[in-house]
Amino acid sequence: PGGPGIKRELTFPAECIEAAVPTGEKRRRLTKADVAPVDAWRIMMALKSGLLAETCWALDILNILLFDDNCIGYFGLQHMPGLLDLLLEHFHKSLSDMFDTPTPDNEPWYAPPQTPEPPVKKRQKAEPPDPTDRVQVMNGENFTLESRRRHPVTYKPDEELFAPDDMESDTDDVEDVLEPWQSGGDIASAAHVMPCFRGEFV
Repeated sequence: PGGPGIKRELTFPAECIEAAVPTGEKRRRLTKADVAPVDAWRIMMALKSGLLAETCWALDILNILLFDDNCIGYFGLQHMPGLLDLLLEHFHKSLSDMFDTPTPDNEPWYAPPQTPEPPVKKRQKAEPPDPTDRVQVMNGENFTLESRRRHPVTYKPDEELFAPDDMESDTDDVEDVLEPWQSGGDIASAAHVMPCFRGEFV
């Protein structure tokens, strides 16, 4: 008694959804001979356009050509130096859409970024202390207007020298912490890109 139970395979009726199994279909591997001769500048322009159809076509062509050992050596920095930047821009846009990156509202993607104005804090004028307004506790030398080395001491009545009484809290001015996918480039520069993951919204 108390031995391990025998695991039995679950059986479902033949016509239910749980009984459906995926059917593996062997697909022929495509090479560069299966696609029409494609210029490199057309792939680059398709990725730069940001359109959904052009982006899907360019990524499909890149997948076919990169899986072909005969032409993989052409995709180097000496031949296509800007390809990696375009792919990273699309990847950055996909991540920003996936994680709801904050973007400027009511502004087109081609508009220049606006410089935020620093908030003006209200400061209360504080009167400088009066040297004559004091209570004498002990008799001794007066170092109010003279240092111990006999240097004259002067004070300037400036409101910036003293902290205001109603200083506002700086908790509202704390900037949001950037996530890893928000750094490494301007988010507004890739606002025109339509990633392949958003094809169902078109």
